[in-house]
Amino acid sequence: MNANAAPRQQWHAVVLAPARPGDAVCRAYGLAHRCLLPVAGEPMLARVARTLARHPAIGRILLVIGENVPYTAALGSLVRRMEIVKPRKTTAQSVAAAVELLDEDTPVLVTTADHALLDKAMIDHFLAASQASRADATIGLVRAENVLERYPHTAGTILTFARDRVLACNLYGLLTPRGRDAIDVWEDIEANHRQPLKLATAFGLTSLVRHLTGTLDLETAFRLVSRRIGATARPVLMGNPEAAIGIDRHEDKALIEEILTRH
Repeated sequence: MNANAAPRQQWHAVVLAPARPGDAVCRAYGLAHRCLLPVAGEPMLARVARTLARHPAIGRILLVIGENVPYTAALGSLVRRMEIVKPRKTTAQSVAAAVELLDEDTPVLVTTADHALLDKAMIDHFLAASQASRADATIGLVRAENVLERYPHTAGTILTFARDRVLACNLYGLLTPRGRDAIDVWEDIEANHRQPLKLATAFGLTSLVRHLTGTLDLETAFRLVSRRIGATARPVLMGNPEAAIGIDRHEDKALIEEILTRH
């Protein structure tokens, strides 16, 4: 899939800003929420909001964020493009609450409010590849070798599926009502995405056996996940390694600001 391909239809977007108890970023910078962290002089939330608001394929934008977060000042005039949704107990429940407000015939892009490097090219690629996949739901991934070759000190969690090593990049597509119905399974993924053994267990004995024997490759994993959730799930491999870079340490902030300066 050409990274510059244009999506063929309109999408809506859900932006998640879940609270993280004990968030090291908030502690280090004295913030009410990590999405308020200024990166190259601008809060990450504002960067994400502006990127989505300017994208021609994105219609409505729903922001899931707590009332105690001073997001209005961070967003400025962009707040007029946001529809605010109160967060629920879990991320999965928050996503479900948000997509219930959107017409089911329009696919939904789900991302996070701290995706500081999100840009139009990433969105173009993810939306177009998701549509071409004919899946009910998609998830953006980047091959670990692509990330480590250019950014060897990044702190992202590498998920290993046999010979496939990937990093998640906080891009999810819900393309059909069946894909939306599978949101409940997100809670298994959310709870265990940093622990491949538990993740394999969550999706059944076959996944566990294949994981333990080193034969659970990416294609097989998604086929088993699809069977488990009753909907077709597909990975979207992102060509730009920067799609997988997030902020968990001071060094990550410095790296992202360096990348933005180059751009």
